Amino acid sequence: MWKKLRSYCSKEGIWEFFHSELFRYGIGGGSVTVINFALYTLLVACSVKYTVANVIALVVSKTWGYFINKFYIFRSHTHGIRETLEELLRFVAARGFTGLVDYLGVVFLVEILKVNELFSKYFIVVLIIILNYVLGKKAVFVKKEG
Repeated sequence: MWKKLRSYCSKEGIWEFFHSELFRYGIGGGSVTVINFALYTLLVACSVKYTVANVIALVVSKTWGYFINKFYIFRSHTHGIRETLEELLRFVAARGFTGLVDYLGVVFLVEILKVNELFSKYFIVVLIIILNYVLGKKAVFVKKEG
């Protein structure tokens, strides 16, 4: 890991970093997170119950997330409807799982641990960002050999 990080310490390395998958994930994932946070915050501020606000924010941000992950971050190329549907189903399953972790994590922190609603959401999202990257790379947008 340190060797890879050190490789970015040159002019060419900086250029490589700004074109890397990790950088694209930061930008794309950041946009998904901003949509999630902004929509959740807006809805809570408009007196929408936090659980409903969370579901709406999750659905909207995860829909955007599929497209940004497929075309910008992982640059996935599928051939035919079947391959595309299989990839979409893997994405829905992975994001469904992390969405459940997000939803239940926020409820647990707010209801059981009595943590502030907004802080709870922000804390859980950090965990979700990491989970989404790992699942996206290893289980959803898997590059085929050959």
